[in-house]
Amino acid sequence: MTEEYSDYEATENLLELAEDIKQICDNYVDKLETLVVLRDIILGCLGFLYSLCLVIGYFVIDYQYNNITEKLLTLAKGFILLSFLLFFIMSIIAIPFNSRMNTIQRKLSYEQNVLIETVDLIREKTRVLYHINRWEKFKEIEFKLRLSRFNTGRYEMPKSMLKEILSSFPKLKI
Repeated sequence: MTEEYSDYEATENLLELAEDIKQICDNYVDKLETLVVLRDIILGCLGFLYSLCLVIGYFVIDYQYNNITEKLLTLAKGFILLSFLLFFIMSIIAIPFNSRMNTIQRKLSYEQNVLIETVDLIREKTRVLYHINRWEKFKEIEFKLRLSRFNTGRYEMPKSMLKEILSSFPKLKI
């Protein structure tokens, strides 16, 4: 009886470990999704301002070309320079976001590998213990139900809304 209990207890400990690892993986997924949304919002707003500054600068020069004053030319140059500054800021912001996302993805990948190995080990151990009649049927069912909650597939990077919107525009053929 003590041998059966120790097998059950050891498997229970492994299952609790797998549940803890699953929670860590879920936390990493939440962080990734938050970073993607935050990055899209920031870059979308900056991209909009960038485009707006370029358009305003272009139209100020275009409409006032014949009768352009020094003040309007300076205003147009200011908008164009501001647009380049915004583009530079967008580039600088994207680098740390992507770096942090890569770090989280790498950690998530490590945790997923451990989770897959742990769940496989638990499944193998429960089959063996059941076949040598050390467990009752209800214990096997309990473990199967708890194991069924684990998705041992790989996590896919969340889709960027900004990328989806930009890819929906037709491609320019030159």
